[in-house]
Amino acid sequence: MRIGIIADVFDLELKAGIYYYWYNLIKQLMEIDNLNEYILIHSKKKEIGISKKYKDIILSENKLINSFFLLPRIIKKEKIDLLITNRMVSLLRNLNCKKILFIHDITPLLFPSVHKIKDSLFQKILIKISTKNSDLIIAISKNTKKDLIKLFKIQEKKIKIIYAAADKIFKKKNYKKNLEFPEKFILSVSTLEPRKNLTSLIKAFYLLKKKGIKEKLLIAGAKGWKYKKIFDLVKDLNLTNEIFFLGRVSDNKLVRLYNLAEVFVYPSIYEGFGMPPLEAMQCGCPVVTSNTSSLPEVVGNAALKVDPYDIEGMSDAIFKILKDKRLKKSLIKKGLLNSKRFSWKKSATNLLKIINRIKK
Repeated sequence: MRIGIIADVFDLELKAGIYYYWYNLIKQLMEIDNLNEYILIHSKKKEIGISKKYKDIILSENKLINSFFLLPRIIKKEKIDLLITNRMVSLLRNLNCKKILFIHDITPLLFPSVHKIKDSLFQKILIKISTKNSDLIIAISKNTKKDLIKLFKIQEKKIKIIYAAADKIFKKKNYKKNLEFPEKFILSVSTLEPRKNLTSLIKAFYLLKKKGIKEKLLIAGAKGWKYKKIFDLVKDLNLTNEIFFLGRVSDNKLVRLYNLAEVFVYPSIYEGFGMPPLEAMQCGCPVVTSNTSSLPEVVGNAALKVDPYDIEGMSDAIFKILKDKRLKKSLIKKGLLNSKRFSWKKSATNLLKIINRIKK
């Protein structure tokens, strides 16, 4: 079978969660599949580094032109039997092949207050059309599947689940403390944007400082939409010497951060999956995270889960880990065990089974 994959995500300069999901899943899929032929369809000629087992087709950078005019021709010319995509715009037309659509989350619809209005409206239209034109939908968590069924009345049997996993680079190591980071610190990793709820974490950290903790707060992640409010809050609470923004950091540096942190906090309002808590667990770092969306599904009983809007509750959970060595040790052990539930090989194997079923 000839399988086309819409691979625009590999063209992104800013690599984030969706990029790593697709990179690892497709790389592993090509490693275990020796029967099907793969064609990557995207907009920029660049070395992806996932496999030599695919054909590259470069289209226009205009996604509407691609979807309505170029993609149907490519499918016919290349005799593509199955198209796999996470770009809903690519399914605005009912293409002449089988189609699998990946949906990572529907945050703009569920939390429009932390997204641009046009993003919410556009996603609603795209989901309605693309889910109708797809033969099968892949959600990256049970929670995302539940949201899709509730909001769009999609048949449950049409939606399958393929989990993400943390990369193998994230593992527990014995790093020595050095001058690169504070001696003791709390860590958070996310894009600086409203949905990630960093303002609640900063307020919780403010309460912790009033209790007399010595730890600093390190936040790693690129600036996103409305990031200025986060910096303003730090200044207003007089925490400029206590909170440090690291920007985007390399994976190697992130591994060190996870390993050296006293606790990792992920207070996001909503996630389709939520990779950072899993990365932290895999590095042996205890986790505090939100009790919303897919996060309880990902962390299981291996983290302290809090209401992301409960500032005192978040502060108390962090404080418990900082002061209770037995609790900290237990969470580290549970986290390492929990992280083994997820692997890219397992996810790719599940996807290959779906591919083989859909062609029959």
